[in-house]
Amino acid sequence: MNIILRELVSNQLPAFKEEIQESFQRSYEAQYGPDQKLVLPECDIDSSLQNKDAMAYEAVADEQRVGGTIVNINRQTHHCNLDFLYVKVECQNHDFGKAIWETLEKQYPNTHIWETCTPYFDQRNIHFYVNLCGNRTLRMPALTIQ
Repeated sequence: MNIILRELVSNQLPAFKEEIQESFQRSYEAQYGPDQKLVLPECDIDSSLQNKDAMAYEAVADEQRVGGTIVNINRQTHHCNLDFLYVKVECQNHDFGKAIWETLEKQYPNTHIWETCTPYFDQRNIHFYVNLCGNRTLRMPALTIQ
């Protein structure tokens, strides 16, 4: 699967935020049922984007955005953070998440450690990071799985 990561431009930001929020919300509601409260508030996305080392990308396959990611790249320590990785709701279950991750690894080959965390409730995400992406370069802080 060929994924291209394109740097996000400012006019794409509203749709990007909406898609990532919808993706996270859908995962939460699949576990707990409908909820009016946003699982991923916009301020959390903005906080990640405001980091001086932040890079935001749309993930594109066949000229269509299928997801995206926000990473924080420390070029001095090569210890980088995967803040957010999402696949659009209608594109899930087609291996786009893994393809996005593999493309990120190729784009930043000098990274010694990638660190990320995922919500404890999302066992699908935990499986994704541990079993599909997990290797010596991906660390996740201790998680409480309930």
